[in-house]
Amino acid sequence: MRLHTQEPGNRINRDWFRASAFKGVVVLAATLLVLGCKPPEQDDGPAKPPVVAFQGQIDSTLVGGWKTQDKRSGLDLGKDGTAKILATATSPSGPVISNLKGSWLVSPGRKLLLKYSVKGQPETVIQYRYILAANKLTLSDESGRMKTVYSRK
Repeated sequence: MRLHTQEPGNRINRDWFRASAFKGVVVLAATLLVLGCKPPEQDDGPAKPPVVAFQGQIDSTLVGGWKTQDKRSGLDLGKDGTAKILATATSPSGPVISNLKGSWLVSPGRKLLLKYSVKGQPETVIQYRYILAANKLTLSDESGRMKTVYSRK
């Protein structure tokens, strides 16, 4: 079918086609406008770690100083339950070093609990699964995707 001829019957087809195309564009634009104007989902910022109860006991086999091979992370687990945590993260502006003081305990199921607070923020309790083999301490998150191996100092 040719739409650009001057034959009398084709003028109606051409006008009908233009009207239909215009209606389709209007419907599409209205749909995109409605879908694009929904209020944003509430954003509470980065995911927060699950709330963990700080309950357990001190395990004397974990007492002492621990460091990673690259010396970017370290733990000092005191026999009185005190903890010193060194963590180095990489950012676009360079390394960010955190020196935290807190407490530690072990809970059933070979879980190491570290509790600390950062000025102006509530206390945080982080739970790691741990494996102690000779002078190596391996910590992993619940999913097992993040693993950090420490050696005794």
